Amino acid sequence: MSDSTEKLQNELKAAQRALVEARARYECHDVEQQDANREREENRSALLFMLEDLDNSRKKLEQVHQEWMDALDVIDDPIFLHDKELRVLRCNKAYQKCAGIKFKEIIGHPYYDIFPKTGAPQTCCLRAMEKADEKEGAGAEDEVTLDDTLYRSRAFPIHDERGGYSYSVHILEDITERRKLDEALARSESLLRSITDNSNTVIFVKDLLGRYLFVNRLYETLFHVSDATLRGKTDYDVFPHEMAVAFVKHDQAVTQSGQSVEVEEYVPHDDGIHIYISNKFPLQDSTGKIYAICGVAIDITERKKEEAQLRENEERLRLALAASNQAWFDVNVQTGEAHVSPEYPAMIGFDPEHFQSSMQNWIDNLHPDDHDAVLGAVQVCLASGGPTTIQYRRRTFSGDWLWLHSIAMVVEWDEAQKPLRMIGIHRDISERKLAEAKLTEQLDELKRWQAITLGREDRILTLKREVNELLELADKPPRYPSAEPDERGEMNRG
Repeated sequence: MSDSTEKLQNELKAAQRALVEARARYECHDVEQQDANREREENRSALLFMLEDLDNSRKKLEQVHQEWMDALDVIDDPIFLHDKELRVLRCNKAYQKCAGIKFKEIIGHPYYDIFPKTGAPQTCCLRAMEKADEKEGAGAEDEVTLDDTLYRSRAFPIHDERGGYSYSVHILEDITERRKLDEALARSESLLRSITDNSNTVIFVKDLLGRYLFVNRLYETLFHVSDATLRGKTDYDVFPHEMAVAFVKHDQAVTQSGQSVEVEEYVPHDDGIHIYISNKFPLQDSTGKIYAICGVAIDITERKKEEAQLRENEERLRLALAASNQAWFDVNVQTGEAHVSPEYPAMIGFDPEHFQSSMQNWIDNLHPDDHDAVLGAVQVCLASGGPTTIQYRRRTFSGDWLWLHSIAMVVEWDEAQKPLRMIGIHRDISERKLAEAKLTEQLDELKRWQAITLGREDRILTLKREVNELLELADKPPRYPSAEPDERGEMNRG
């Protein structure tokens, strides 16, 4: 191979290598260009996404701001935002309405020149900003009176991202009606406390867990506790366990039934156990839900003793009436209703358990011969008040007549001072009347025999005197000296 051929081949190979290298460089450049284009496209897409995201965030922020402003506009209370110079930044419609001017005339002006027109910043605003500088961030409040309206003025500092003061939110809440209600409630509570504290009954209120919410003064005095110290405690903290169990059982009966319950409860006092009649009833809210139990308890210990004594006295009276054949009656003279002791129906032959008495029934069973006299005596009693007595006959269950001796008196009058209630005693005098009849019969018989006897003696005496007179005519002494009158002019019947 010639030198020129070899040289040509070498140049050709060199050219081929250069072409390969050029192609390689081109391909590398093309890849780099594609990468650069792709990077530029990605950067562009990212930028567009960021712009879109920023736009969405702006729209959301505007929406949130609008929703926040709409929410503020719904609130009836005046609300405004002010900066550190106390200039209004934002306000709701309620504030604009109170200010009475347009929004553009409000924004940027000190609020105390707009509403409320106090001529100076409210102290709660200044305190809130001072606390904001101290990074406490707590709000402050005052009460402001404008004309007849009372406002609760509250200021809350808002911080920026660095924790510094940014602006304040100021709320003016109309509490006029609430204050009136609070004052009315306070008066009502004071009135209730005065009534309950001056009551001679024990009054208390417990929640549904049995914890005391309220007790009156008498409760405090009797059980040596105060209303304040007793609140939150239960019967188990105050009374012996067995008594507390009974009290809780009665309370549960109220909550389970939803109705009032009246029970006798035994309660310890300093001088021993006392008996109370307790009326426990549910307290309900506006929806009808039971939230507490109120109790009104009356000490009936003395009444119980009196009732026991009364029962004993009544038993003694019953025995005395039964032993003396007597019975009592109690009549409402206006209605005719009558109450009698069991001895009365037994006295006239009726079953005491089924006997029904009335004034008309009594009148209907009077003896015809005694009817007018008895009713006349009743009228005398009603007119005078009594006591009035009368003896009469009354028909028995068997149809016989029973002699009664009744004494009656009026013990109660109505508002017009007309007799209302008459009480008295019926006494069975049948045996006495029989004895009186027998005695009368015996006296009549005695008088008859006395008349017969005295008439015979008078005839004998007359005969004796006639014999004496004949003897005297014959100048002879009298045969019957005893027939002559004595110095006093009386005959000697010996």
